[in-house]
Amino acid sequence: FTVGTALFRLLLAPPHLASMLHRATRWLAIGGIVGLILFAGAEGALRAGLPIADAFSVEAMRAVLGASNSALRALSAIGLILLAIGGGRSWQGLGIAGAIVGMGDSGHVVAVLPPGVGQGLMMLHGFAAALWIGAIAPLRAAVAHDAGKETLALFRRFQSCGAWAMAATLASGLVLAWLLLPRLADLWQSDYGLRLATKLAAVAAMLLIAAINRLWLTRRALGDRPQLRGVLRTILELDLIAAILATVLAVGVSLGPPPAATLDRAIADDAYAAVLSFSPGKVGDNHLVIALSPKAGGSIDPKEVELRLSAPGIETIARTAARIAAGRYEVRDLPLWLAGPWQVEIGLLIDDFTKRRLRTELTLAP
Repeated sequence: FTVGTALFRLLLAPPHLASMLHRATRWLAIGGIVGLILFAGAEGALRAGLPIADAFSVEAMRAVLGASNSALRALSAIGLILLAIGGGRSWQGLGIAGAIVGMGDSGHVVAVLPPGVGQGLMMLHGFAAALWIGAIAPLRAAVAHDAGKETLALFRRFQSCGAWAMAATLASGLVLAWLLLPRLADLWQSDYGLRLATKLAAVAAMLLIAAINRLWLTRRALGDRPQLRGVLRTILELDLIAAILATVLAVGVSLGPPPAATLDRAIADDAYAAVLSFSPGKVGDNHLVIALSPKAGGSIDPKEVELRLSAPGIETIARTAARIAAGRYEVRDLPLWLAGPWQVEIGLLIDDFTKRRLRTELTLAP
């Protein structure tokens, strides 16, 4: 919001709004600095293995200053400080640039993509989103101040560049979602995906409002239908609420990691079919989910589900799977630390006299 308000002031705002936007940028920047300090302290505590209550201890500060992202964090802080101090267009431009570069220090995509690529994508996403959402409150203020031809011209100037900002925000956001979610179903089958879906719903509401304003409401409310000006202010207020919600949800998305990729294997006999999903599906500790589907009216929940894994040169791993839902079982922390082929066997205890075994082979990459 700080960057967006500053961009609107420098690129689009008429002179009579400059003073108000300058004050708004300053207070938003001060709030951003406070938020940055709190986040940095919390990150330092987590890096040092300390509780959040020790966020500003010496150990936490050492941890955050020694982190690999400290340079981007410093640029973000310098940018916000310059925006808070004010000054001419050059200083404000430097402040905007520093804050935008600091946006590269966020998002799980930074850990997924090669160095530089993830940061660049996050900067693009942050810049486009700032240009879009930073205009909402100033446009509403312009309508309240003067709902005439000058404000209509201001809306038209914003709608020209705002369309590009919306398109870039949406495109980069969809790319980020595609990179972070291994499967489309993770959008509604994982906590991370549900948080992301809620954020996307808020963005969709903003897109709908933008379309209504551009295609129907703005030119009428600021032209020959003055009775619609109150509706326009209310719509922009709802747009601002949706933008705040989307921003808060963007922070909420970062509270937990995205779902890991899985390596799936399907096995079956004449009575049962099963899908084994290993996460992350490569060498290391793996989480296994077993989805059972009975054939010909068999029981969906055997009395016991046993897992056995073996590989050349190591002792067989035997675990009993825990039931998590009807026909779904899991085994956590499987120490699959050897690359290459593994023999996998699922033992299904149907009753006291019947046990079925399903077998497959799994190849793990390093």
